[in-house]
Amino acid sequence: MAGKILWAGVVTVLAGLMASAGTEAPSVVRLSVSPVQALRVTGGSAGTVQQLSVHQLRLVAPFPGSSLVDQPLLEVRELLTCEVLSNVPWVLRVWAVGEGAAPEKAVAVRVGERAYAGVGRKGVVVAQGEPGRHRLVVGVQFSGEQLRGWEGEVAFVFAVEEAAHR
Repeated sequence: MAGKILWAGVVTVLAGLMASAGTEAPSVVRLSVSPVQALRVTGGSAGTVQQLSVHQLRLVAPFPGSSLVDQPLLEVRELLTCEVLSNVPWVLRVWAVGEGAAPEKAVAVRVGERAYAGVGRKGVVVAQGEPGRHRLVVGVQFSGEQLRGWEGEVAFVFAVEEAAHR
């Protein structure tokens, strides 16, 4: 029985070789891998987090309110701990959302020990990286002078995106 299966395999291979012997064009196989990226919360959050999609999350920061009256700046060093997973170079973009969003430059965000970047309705890149798994600690800074007397929600959307080609 094993001999019959082996013989059938040899005949199949020979038939395939004979069929391809008449063709002169080389075969080309092209493979492409689509970018795969994810952003997820991995640690604690000082605010309320909502996962909008595999690429985006929404964070409502705890607004310090009246504690800003006597302080020019108030910082929350670990507002959010998250993880970026990507098989291509990536950027993390953040922008303010919601009705009554904080005035531009009144709230700034940073990742790790980088400099703070003012956040408004236009997206600003706060981190970037190479393919792999990256743990990010996000901090926020409130400007007491610009937010004094202001009422509203301090909400952001964070999105991981493919970096522009270099």
